[in-house]
Parts: sequence; structure tokens; C-alpha cells
Amino acid sequence: HHLEKIQYKSIAELYRARLSELYVATGEKIPVTLNLEKQAYFALGYYQMTAKLNSEKRVRLETKNIKTQSVNESEE
Repeated sequence: HHLEKIQYKSIAELYRARLSELYVATGEKIPVTLNLEKQAYFALGYYQMTAKLNSEKRVRLETKNIKTQSVNESEE
């Protein structure tokens, strides 16, 4: 449902692919609760993935800004 709200379809497809990877990794049965060790792994994975996504977003924005600057400079 939320993927449909993403403005750029290429980004939505990227998230669909990542969700598919998660579904496969989870297996057929999702545990109801996690023991302390699995909770720690989950938290670490969450923060690692968040950092990776933020880094990729930052690179995309920087690339977009560089392209915009190049276009603006060539128009002057």
C-alpha cells in the first residue's frame, strides 16, 4: 500500500526487491517473540539498514545536485 505512494517508480521497485529479500530470509513462519540475542540482531540489522538507506539517499541527492549545478552553469 505504501509503495504506491512513492513518487518515483524506480525507488518503489527497489523497495519491492528488498521486501522480497526479507520475505525469503524470514522463511515460512514468523516467530511470535524473539529471545534477547535475536532482538539484538534485529536491532543491529535495523540500524545498519537505516544507515545504508540514508547513505544511498545522500548519494542520490548529491548526484542530482551536481547534475543540476552543471546544467545551470552551462546555461549561464
